[in-house]
Amino acid sequence: MPARAVADDASALCGVICLAACCKSRSRGPRSMRSTATHQSGGSSQTSTSLFWLFKQIWSLLDKSDKLWLGGGAAALLMASLMNLLMPPLVASALLSSVEKRGRDALLASAGKLVLVAAAGSVFNGIRAYAFHLARNRFLQTIRNRAFNNLLKQDMSYYDRE
Repeated sequence: MPARAVADDASALCGVICLAACCKSRSRGPRSMRSTATHQSGGSSQTSTSLFWLFKQIWSLLDKSDKLWLGGGAAALLMASLMNLLMPPLVASALLSSVEKRGRDALLASAGKLVLVAAAGSVFNGIRAYAFHLARNRFLQTIRNRAFNNLLKQDMSYYDRE
């Protein structure tokens, strides 16, 4: 995925989260939301929103199936990382068996292990990408639906500007 598309997705996600949070907090008043409280110190704007609070808010917006997809994607990520860690010793073993002339069978065994680990890593990477992509799309759809429903519930005076 191009870097531009990733940046666009991230900015769209942040915008939708802010819109959903603003619509959700409208009934509580504008001062009750922690993400909008900012203060100036030394010329730099700092928000009082902690990263933990943001993840907690995002986690609360996820459905149970989305959480399962994220868990599966994380498990596939760990397995793919393990496969990537196994690659250098297997490559070294294949090279040593060819250099030390242990025989064709030793070289084929080392190469076979290398191919199996590479194939398993590719499968786990595919599962990871699919699971995270599916969870991301379902999450964005949920946020957009909630934001739109909250906008529909607002009084007409909400949209009036003076």
